Amino acid sequence: MLRDLQSDLREGVLRVVAVDWADVPQISEGLSARHTEEHGHRLADILQVATAIHQGAQEFLTFDGNQARLAQAEVMRVRWEIDQI
Repeated sequence: MLRDLQSDLREGVLRVVAVDWADVPQISEGLSARHTEEHGHRLADILQVATAIHQGAQEFLTFDGNQARLAQAEVMRVRWEIDQI
C-alpha cells in the first residue's frame, strides 16, 4: 500500500497540498451549525468535508453515506465508490 501511495505521488495521481488549519475549524463550525442537529454528522466527517471546502473541491469521494449527504448539502458532487467494491 505504501509503495502504491509513493508511486501515485510520484506520478501525480495524488498530491500533497497545504491546509490553513486556522480556517478549517471555522468552516467546520458552520457545517455543524447548519447540518449536525438534523443529521447527526460525526466530527471526522465534518472536518473532512470542511477541508475539502477549504481546498475548493467540487467533487468529494467517500465510502460513507452520512459524509456524502453532508458534502452534497454543501453542493459538492459526490462519488460513491462503495458501488465499485
